[in-house]
Amino acid sequence: MKQRKPTRKEKAQLQKPAAEALEQEKKLSESRKKLSLYLSLLVAALGFLLYSNTLNHAYVLDDYSVIKENRVTRQGWDAFPEVFTKSYRYGYYFINDELYRPVPKAMFAIEWALFPDNPSPSHWVNVLLYALTGFILFKVLVRYLKNNFSAAFIISVLFIAHPIHTEVVANIKSRDEILSLLFILFSLLFIHKYIVTKNFKLLLAAMTFYLLSLLSKESGITFIAVFPVLIYFFTHAGKGMLWRITAMMAVPAFIFLLIRNGILAHNLKENFSVADNLLMAIHDPAGRFATAVYILGIYLKQLVYPHPLVFDKSFNEIEAVGITDFRFILSALIYVSLVIVSLIRFKKREPMVFGAIYFLLTISIFSNIIVIIGTSYGERLMYLPSLGFCISFGFLIQNLFQRGKAGYIENMPSFFKSFAKPIIVCFAIALAYSAKTFSRNSDWKDSWTLFTHDVQLAPNSTRTHYYLGNYMIKPENIGVNPDDSVRMNRVLDSAIVEMKKALEIYPKFCDVYKQLGVAYGKKKETRESFDSYLKAIECNPTDPPAHSNIGTIYFNQGNYPEALKAFQKAVSLDPNYTEALVNLGSAYGMMKDYPNALKYLHQCVKTDPGYTQAYYFLSITYQFMGDQQNAEIYMSKFKSLGGQK
Repeated sequence: MKQRKPTRKEKAQLQKPAAEALEQEKKLSESRKKLSLYLSLLVAALGFLLYSNTLNHAYVLDDYSVIKENRVTRQGWDAFPEVFTKSYRYGYYFINDELYRPVPKAMFAIEWALFPDNPSPSHWVNVLLYALTGFILFKVLVRYLKNNFSAAFIISVLFIAHPIHTEVVANIKSRDEILSLLFILFSLLFIHKYIVTKNFKLLLAAMTFYLLSLLSKESGITFIAVFPVLIYFFTHAGKGMLWRITAMMAVPAFIFLLIRNGILAHNLKENFSVADNLLMAIHDPAGRFATAVYILGIYLKQLVYPHPLVFDKSFNEIEAVGITDFRFILSALIYVSLVIVSLIRFKKREPMVFGAIYFLLTISIFSNIIVIIGTSYGERLMYLPSLGFCISFGFLIQNLFQRGKAGYIENMPSFFKSFAKPIIVCFAIALAYSAKTFSRNSDWKDSWTLFTHDVQLAPNSTRTHYYLGNYMIKPENIGVNPDDSVRMNRVLDSAIVEMKKALEIYPKFCDVYKQLGVAYGKKKETRESFDSYLKAIECNPTDPPAHSNIGTIYFNQGNYPEALKAFQKAVSLDPNYTEALVNLGSAYGMMKDYPNALKYLHQCVKTDPGYTQAYYFLSITYQFMGDQQNAEIYMSKFKSLGGQK
């Protein structure tokens, strides 16, 4: 029997449901895009508002070594050749670090060129980048969590509000942390797009952003392990594509390591002192391991209950523990449990398990177990790992307070109505986090505020006392009139007390002796100053400033031959040490050896074109030589740079 063909009317009736379904899907897609945009903007706005009270803060802590007192950064646009061919802190006195982070340093140089010695624009950049991180984080989570808007929103809000990030955003230097994660998020965005479209250009974009992340901070190298785990847990990519993406993402990591090793090849291997990393004071391998694990436990506690927050917990604020200490045992049990649970439930691809794996992978590089790093504790180091904590915590909230599937999500009101319970819990926690964040930000107003506040929270830290004392010996930092000798001496006495406390905690803290010499020198107590510098040299014979400062004492006493020896030693230890170069040039000048005087003064100007005193002494030297024309040229340059005699 011949089958009857459907009429045109019947065809239209059959196609109508399909067309309606297609239209409905289109509307749903549009509503999701709008909802995604609005929620991501909400997260970004939260990030900006939380740190809006840092926008007019001063330079503080590490901002000095990387920005304010870094001769390379202060060269602005001219700094770029050295920024990309030298180590991160190169240009700050005699620092010889093993860090290569050209992207943030290049940004700092540009900001200095546009707004010299003005920290406010840099704080704006930090806050805006943090807000952008919240925006992109939500977008990335929505993609990998297959439009699970509630989980993506809760995780993003918890992350952006977490108080442990205050050091990262409030301290300009820590932009390296912000940029590293931000570029990784862009990389993840393009990886997901590549998996969906198979467009190879998108994978190249992901590789580029990953390279930028590594050029911002080395810790992004842990994502070589994170990438395949993330793809396995949250995408339908097959094994072939998974390993292809992982292999391609290894290329920028390999390129970065080649560049980094080539540039830092001639840098001396850093020998971390006890003041840098308290683990260096523990010579027993078992004790060092136990203390490192205990510190990992402190990090977990700070993620769960971020109070108090302290910028430094160096020797001897964190007590060394042994393998029988309950603090080690408790921390070890927690971490071992995380590892075991992650392995057992790995194949189930549970998001909470991924959060734990992500946390373990990203914290590994800061653990001081795999490799010893330059610090034993730092809240800024938890910026990248804290996302893993927020992922697990966010899904825990959703699982506990959202039973069953939500209804149709069309807009913001329906979203908040459908996920009311988990979002209310999230907001309650975020509110507490936000209060702590906003409050902690005020401690980062300037160095004086931070140091005087945190020395009370970490009274057994040798560095908190040192930082405070060192800051106080520069009266201009705390508004002391140089003509008010009574108040100045009172401040210097207080600084000496703080630095002696630092030495009581760690008697071999070489930098403290050096700064004690400066403090005594400002009090005109020459003998005490000289003895302090001698102790600094005895403690660290390769310290250029200590040799230069002893030379200054000889110079002021008119003992130019001894001063010359001391300055020569300082310059031999650090040929780019501008103050020693000027001092050496001045000593040669006083000994009427004008050719050598000009040689070192010009070398200083070449090394740091912004070092004003070099132009003054060049002018004086040319004047002594009878070259009035050059004397006037350099005096004019000295005055144009704001120099004062």
